[in-house]
Amino acid sequence: MKEIEKILSDKLERNATSYTDSEVQWLYEHIGDENPEIRDSLVFISLASGLVEEKFTLEQVKFLAKSAKEEDILFYNIQKGLPYTVTRTFAALLCGFLVRVDGDSNSSYHKFMTESERNYYLNSILSYLKKEKDFTDFDTKYGWVHGLAHAGDYLGQVIKHPNTNQEFVFEAFETIIKVFEDLKCPLSEKEEARLAYPFVEAVLENKISQEQLSQLVANREFPIAEGRRHVGRFAYEKFLSAIYFALESKGILEEQLKTELLNIL
Repeated sequence: MKEIEKILSDKLERNATSYTDSEVQWLYEHIGDENPEIRDSLVFISLASGLVEEKFTLEQVKFLAKSAKEEDILFYNIQKGLPYTVTRTFAALLCGFLVRVDGDSNSSYHKFMTESERNYYLNSILSYLKKEKDFTDFDTKYGWVHGLAHAGDYLGQVIKHPNTNQEFVFEAFETIIKVFEDLKCPLSEKEEARLAYPFVEAVLENKISQEQLSQLVANREFPIAEGRRHVGRFAYEKFLSAIYFALESKGILEEQLKTELLNIL
């Protein structure tokens, strides 16, 4: 193990409360490390805890947001698959955490972004979903890639951000539908639920009413693939099931939306 990896691992084990600028830079530069143990167990846990538990200085958080935006790391070699996909999917997670703390009034990083950065991060997720073509979930060499799942997590944080409005939620729904329509292979790691979560949040945050959601759900047609039902249709049904059970479990599922969902399911 390299010296800096050992230092960072020790900090995680000790739950250290501060990082040097060079350590934060190393974590950022290794967000797409091809070694899944380094990427998952060291780099991303360090970045996530550093942001959520406020272990980074404000300047370090600004460095992360500025670097990811200027380098457009979310779209890193967007036309290529693995191993480049790994950088993009874990960049999506980082973007989500940056949006989370910027929008959290209880965080010391609240509203830390510039207006330009905030607009970039709140809008990039939909551009990413429209451009990304590699939805690998797991790879024997690179480990968990979590293509669509990480995008769903990022989208959820964007929808919860105070600056996100109803119009964005509508556009996000249509974007997810297009992802399903373009699917060539079935999803296998419950990605549909991760993509459904943002819309449950939209209801809980009063960004969209259940009546409006029922209207979005209705009358969706998917193309026939080789004489069979399109794989996207199955993904859509799982997506709707996740919304149904999430709202029902909270005891807030309204009759109109429930009826529309059950008609499809």
